[in-house]
Amino acid sequence: MRRFLTRRPSPAMAVAFVALLAALSGSAIALPGTNSVDSGDIKNNSVRSKDIRNNNIRSGDVRNGTLTGRDVRNDSLTGLDINESTLGQVPSANTANSATTANSATSAGNASTVGGNAVRVFSLLGTTAVPETLLLDLDGLQIFGSCAGASVTFTARTTAADSEISAFSHDASSATEAEDFDDEFGPGDSFVLPTATSSDEIGQARFTGSNGKFVDLTYNVEDSIGSNDCVGHGFATGS
Repeated sequence: MRRFLTRRPSPAMAVAFVALLAALSGSAIALPGTNSVDSGDIKNNSVRSKDIRNNNIRSGDVRNGTLTGRDVRNDSLTGLDINESTLGQVPSANTANSATTANSATSAGNASTVGGNAVRVFSLLGTTAVPETLLLDLDGLQIFGSCAGASVTFTARTTAADSEISAFSHDASSATEAEDFDDEFGPGDSFVLPTATSSDEIGQARFTGSNGKFVDLTYNVEDSIGSNDCVGHGFATGS
């Protein structure tokens, strides 16, 4: 026994002994049980995407107001993801409030221009006799309508000196035609739009004003509508 204690251990024995002590006194600590890991047990900035189960992050896991536009993939949001009622008017959409060729697009009936040209409609409707009434005033041309004995008359006048007007009409049910022209049409002059007969007329006229304006119009005279014996209407476009 004395002999064994006085004998010096070999280097291999010393290394094995140190390793045994390290194994018996290691720093590993067993966790107490389920749901026992908390924030303090995880090294800062060490959790990665691969450590999180797919489709497992929820709204409650994200702090309110922290996500920004660059956190969302471009062109990935759709209408279903957005509450449209919370959106204001798109700036460029303001031009849709007024169509390019209309003063108001709220109703097509309110449109006053087409292709940059002014558009007007006029009509005369009444029984047996209607006194002369101004129906159209456009770019220097005025159209008055009257009715006597159920016969409609359209009369043109102008506010522009040294103007011209020409007109042509035909009966809708026959080959009867009528035309007229005035190349010295000025203020104070009256030009009766021609009618081949007293009813079912279709006519066209052009006014050329010294003011550089042009007005083209189409007019119709009907037999009657309901109890109205005086029926005439038309439309005009001005430059």
